Amino acid sequence: YAAGGEALVLQIEGGRHVRSYGDESPPIVAAAWSAARRAVLIADRDGGVSRYDLASGRRTDLIGHAGSVSVVACAGEQVATGAYDGSARLWRDDGSLLASFSPGDGPVQALAFDAVRGALWVGTWGGRVIVYDQRSGAATTVCRLTESIRTLGLAADGRHLVAGDNGGRFQVIDLEG
Repeated sequence: YAAGGEALVLQIEGGRHVRSYGDESPPIVAAAWSAARRAVLIADRDGGVSRYDLASGRRTDLIGHAGSVSVVACAGEQVATGAYDGSARLWRDDGSLLASFSPGDGPVQALAFDAVRGALWVGTWGGRVIVYDQRSGAATTVCRLTESIRTLGLAADGRHLVAGDNGGRFQVIDLEG
């Protein structure tokens, strides 16, 4: 994404510019790819989340938070959002709410979908990682890492989690070991 509320889509090989999106909306703070819809999800500073169709460029406003969104993630037909108000939400990509979580411990800064466990991993400013069951919304695992969590990544096989913090460090965790 680029400053000034514009999103750019580039072709990986050669970096060819595919399409620019944007208007006079608030600055973009997070972006995710929706492979199921061949679209880009964009979160803005004012709490809105919009989907831009890659082929047509059509914008559909989907969902939002009362405050600033900090992170957006997508898996299949589901979208997860985290906000500076400390909430995380799980949505269908048509904008209907599936679950809402309040992990506490400050803003939600990181999200990762876990297809193996059917779960959503949520990382907070306060250094907690909470795993929520996507069907029930119940917290199944809570752990505290050393620093505020800035990003989470999960291996496709679900075995390893990487957590990066605001201090410039990252941890790789063997979830089955």
